[in-house]
Amino acid sequence: MKLRQPTAGAAVILVVLLTLLLLAGILSASLRLSLSSRQNTADQTAALGAQYAAESQVALAESRFRDIQRLLTNKVRAPAGYEVRHLAVAPTTTVPDMESYARKFCGKATVSNPWQATDAFAEPRDNRDSGQFPEAQECVVDASSRLSEEQFSILSAAVTPDAYHVLPASERPRPDANLNEWWSRQLSLSSDNLSYQIVPLRVVKLTPLRYRFYLGVKEFQARGVQGRAERLVRGQRSVGGDWWFEFYMPTPLDYNIFVQSMPPTNGGLAYSVIDGDMYVAEHVRFLTSANSVKFLGNLNTSGCTPLPPAYAAPDADCERTPGFYDSDSVTLNNIAPDGLDSIALNRNLTDRVLRTGATFAPGKRGTFDARYIGLPQSVNQQAALAQASGIVLASDETHIELLAGDAAGRPLSNYDQTNQAWEEPEPTYQYIRLSKPGVRYDTTRWIEYSTDPSVYNQTPPEHRESYGCTIASQGSYVFTCYRVRPSISENVVTREYRYGPDKVLYGKDAAGDWQAVLQNFNGVVYSSGTPTVRGPARLGNDTTGALDKMPPAVASFANLGVVSAEGMRLDTDLTVSDVPCANGRQPGSTVAAPQPCQKTGDRTPRNMLGLYTPSGDIVMTTKTPNEATYHATIMASNGSFRVEQSRERAPQGHRHVVGSVISKVFGLNGVADLTGRGVTAGYSDAFSYDTRLRDGLRPNGILITEVWLASDNADTGKRLSDVSWRQSRARSQ
Repeated sequence: MKLRQPTAGAAVILVVLLTLLLLAGILSASLRLSLSSRQNTADQTAALGAQYAAESQVALAESRFRDIQRLLTNKVRAPAGYEVRHLAVAPTTTVPDMESYARKFCGKATVSNPWQATDAFAEPRDNRDSGQFPEAQECVVDASSRLSEEQFSILSAAVTPDAYHVLPASERPRPDANLNEWWSRQLSLSSDNLSYQIVPLRVVKLTPLRYRFYLGVKEFQARGVQGRAERLVRGQRSVGGDWWFEFYMPTPLDYNIFVQSMPPTNGGLAYSVIDGDMYVAEHVRFLTSANSVKFLGNLNTSGCTPLPPAYAAPDADCERTPGFYDSDSVTLNNIAPDGLDSIALNRNLTDRVLRTGATFAPGKRGTFDARYIGLPQSVNQQAALAQASGIVLASDETHIELLAGDAAGRPLSNYDQTNQAWEEPEPTYQYIRLSKPGVRYDTTRWIEYSTDPSVYNQTPPEHRESYGCTIASQGSYVFTCYRVRPSISENVVTREYRYGPDKVLYGKDAAGDWQAVLQNFNGVVYSSGTPTVRGPARLGNDTTGALDKMPPAVASFANLGVVSAEGMRLDTDLTVSDVPCANGRQPGSTVAAPQPCQKTGDRTPRNMLGLYTPSGDIVMTTKTPNEATYHATIMASNGSFRVEQSRERAPQGHRHVVGSVISKVFGLNGVADLTGRGVTAGYSDAFSYDTRLRDGLRPNGILITEVWLASDNADTGKRLSDVSWRQSRARSQ
């Protein structure tokens, strides 16, 4: 049946409309997909841009971290090839000044004792930071503390003006800038896209003269934004991401024995007990490959080949060949194998020293590539001090007598075994007597010279006579005869001084009265020649060297320095009234049976004696007794501390020193029998370190140019920019 014409037309229209509607839907879906694809591409582009922007901020931060590290690197090589020093404190910086910088750095300037013991430095950290510091202490910054500008005072004081040239000119501090404030801004940044904070972490006091300052990144955040995309990156310090720099004061006074050279002609070590650290600038020498040396401290040698010249700068170093001698050979016969790092080298040589028979106390060791330390070379400063407020010997004054005595000038006589000190009556004075060669006359006898007037003419009138006499062979003729009192050569006191705890120096006048001559005596006694120094005689002609038999040369309140331009001679013991501990042991106790030192804190003895000459030797004369004892710092910058006629005199036991023995050359002290019979002539050495020297106490007159040197951890591979990153947030709006 045929459809009617109008109905057929409607169906066609309906089909067309449905087709158009379908095509519109397809077109709409296609358009929507196209727009979505475009949007995704834009979002991805924005996200990638934000990621690049965040990473750009990370790169900017790392660049700034590297700049800061370069600022705090001791020496940096300039493009022209020369080295630029970046770290140096003023020469006038004292130990208390450095202590103050350290306390401020760790945020504990007002804390009475911010230091805590740490064992992290008792063993080497790595090959390039291999020093051992079992008594290290640290001051740790409290994590919750707020930073203050004063914490950066060490940076303001130590970073040299030349160092800031590593920064772009626009970022350098102005000449009039407050450097504490500048460093505070330099080490932190807070902006919309980048924020970081570099903070002090801790200070480690490795020794009383070595401070190490640590910094590290505490907070880090980088932000990148591109369109509606945002990327946020956070970072934290990695294991190797801290930076340290340190200041240390190398000084011969850190050592019990300090020598620069041990030539074969001057012997070496065989039976000695080294009761403290020992330093040798060249190479240590053992007399035999079968010795019994006992090191109760560390052995440090630099292996210098050769030594730097005497006029070298205080921070001069030397070329090294690490090793040691085990005989009188002139050839270095113990050298570490090539290719060893510092730790392996020192272990190798320490093991070889042990094979010679030497021993080290637990925790002690040998270091054979230690930094070189020089010696002072003049007495100009000491001479000036003596001229200003000390005592200067006249050219004919050749002897110096030191004595702690009562008001009548008598030596002290009672020793307190409980306190290990001499009892000092009230008042007690420090006496200093100067003398010159002279004669006295025996007024009980005459020596007849008949008619010869030659001796008579040379004798003072009060000690000679002339008279008429007859001579049997000449009959009754009367001649003029002569006789004189016998003369006895001895020293004649030319000047006598004394002072008490108030340091007012009195001189004895011709009438025997004491007159004030100086209001603030500085303790320096200076001679331009070669004086002989002596103390009181022993009680009862003692030969044992017992402490209670050796009256002191130095009173408990005295600090004396005897300085001579041309060497020095010692006739007697030179001890102090308040006896110091020997390397941490109570006086009177022994290495075999030690007792801990009780003289610490407020009980630390303050009396000190220094003997110093820049030219010539300090010589123990043939008058020194058995078991001779010195409580002193003994320093001969271009000579040695030696024993006169050491090969000819009888065995005299030990020469005892509690202090520090510092010399250019290792001095002859006696003859050692290498078959095991010990010392057959002269003395063997029993030197113990006076730990007060390491704590900063100094004898007057021992003026060493003590300069703070700087170093850093550049060689250890650590970097301030070692930061671990992680993406904290990725967001599209």
